[in-house]
Amino acid sequence: MSGLERLVRFIFGLVCALLLQLLPLPWSIAPLRPMWLPLVLVGTALADVEMPVLLGAFLGGLASDLLLGVPLGEHALALVGLVYLIQRLRSSLIVLPLWQATMVLVPVWALYAFALFWLDGVEHHPADTLLRWMPVASTTAAWPFLAIVFGSRALRLRRRGELH
Repeated sequence: MSGLERLVRFIFGLVCALLLQLLPLPWSIAPLRPMWLPLVLVGTALADVEMPVLLGAFLGGLASDLLLGVPLGEHALALVGLVYLIQRLRSSLIVLPLWQATMVLVPVWALYAFALFWLDGVEHHPADTLLRWMPVASTTAAWPFLAIVFGSRALRLRRRGELH
């Protein structure tokens, strides 16, 4: 798979994550919606070091801000911080077993949720505290499944010699 094909897959993943974020859910399970955009960005950052994930985080965050009607830059700032942290932790995370990497990522998901919670507080937007933290649990539960998908894709690319 060429670099252009990998880039197209990355963009497609971001678009799918944005659409999943907008998908209407019944009010009883809506707070349990995983944070799809951070999941895709973290999976890509861990699987493909050559992908411009920071740029994708910024642009995906701006698109998320526009689609959700929040002040411009809120999600972009939180996502860029998240991806930067993951890129710094990458060498440690890729050697851990999946269950340990999942436990390491729990504070990362919580930090992302806190950044959004804090930015809403700075902007004087009301936010229900409990509803802010429920996606952290669902994102943690969804991560192992996505990690397997991203990990198997990265393994196939390494076997072909397309990743280093």
